[in-house]
Order: sequence, then C-alpha cells, then structure tokens
Amino acid sequence: MDELVLRFLLLSLWGGAATLGALAVSTVLRRLHTPSRLLCWLWLAVGLRFALPWGIPLTLPRPRNENLAQAADTVQALTEGPA
Repeated sequence: MDELVLRFLLLSLWGGAATLGALAVSTVLRRLHTPSRLLCWLWLAVGLRFALPWGIPLTLPRPRNENLAQAADTVQALTEGPA
C-alpha cells in the first residue's frame, strides 16, 4: 500500500513539474506571438501526462562520447530504481 501511495506521489510531482515547464514555455511562446494551435498542443501533452500516468516509453540512442555514455547509464540506473 505504501508503495502505491509513493508511486502516485511521484507521478503527481512529475506532472506538476511538467505543468510548470509548460507554463514557462507557454509564456515565452505568447510573447513571440506563436499561433494558439501550438499552445493547445503543448497543454494537450501535459494533460496526457496526467491521463496516462505510466508514461510513454522513450528509447534514445546511446551517446558516442564515453563521458556522456557513462552519464546516460547512471541516469538510466537511477530512474529504474532498486530491482
């Protein structure tokens, strides 16, 4: 039960971070007189983040730089959590 509550808390925190990021990007785009259609797509992506709490898996190619590759491995290990 505690694991479920912690998972929902983390999902809410990430969703809140996505909302704050979208708000900042939205403010910049409005000052640049961007078409409203793009703003709608931005907020749709945030809404999908809350509607699909498990997220959309994304695989990125491995960096060719060895330092970046090691950093990517570290980030991947941290996001997976303890097995």
